[in-house]
Amino acid sequence: MVNHSSTWNPDFDIKTRTVPFSLNSDRDKVTEEDVIRAIESIEDRGEYRGHDWASDLRLKVYFDDGSLVTLLGSDSAEYETVRRRELVLRVNKLHLHPTGWWLLFSDAFSAALAFLAISGLFLLKGKNGFLGRGKWLAAAGLFGPLLGLWLGGQCEPISKIV
Repeated sequence: MVNHSSTWNPDFDIKTRTVPFSLNSDRDKVTEEDVIRAIESIEDRGEYRGHDWASDLRLKVYFDDGSLVTLLGSDSAEYETVRRRELVLRVNKLHLHPTGWWLLFSDAFSAALAFLAISGLFLLKGKNGFLGRGKWLAAAGLFGPLLGLWLGGQCEPISKIV
């Protein structure tokens, strides 16, 4: 999930929608009561938390589940809601910042996986062992990742490796 963070946010579900929103076009005449009155028509909104001016003509309204941005004089606004993906958030936190018991567990688990992989090379003997069929299976297993690295531009051409 962390590998795809350039195309989506794995920790939060962020949704944006356009909603009707209208205020006085003169910033000095806009009061908190005007803002509260304008947001009453928005369906499925969170609880109002406050507002501030992002620039002279741009108002940002904060809710407990997101925020709203509008330009003065416009009759609409962009409402952005943010919801945490609890399970994914916690898994990513363990993955990106391993500490304490998780660090010890993950190191022991990786050592066990390495032991299983290496010991599996020598379990069978003869034509079904590593020197028989196994060398071809190992080569086939390496082909996919090497091809992916090469096609992704992360690796030198295979002719330079071999």
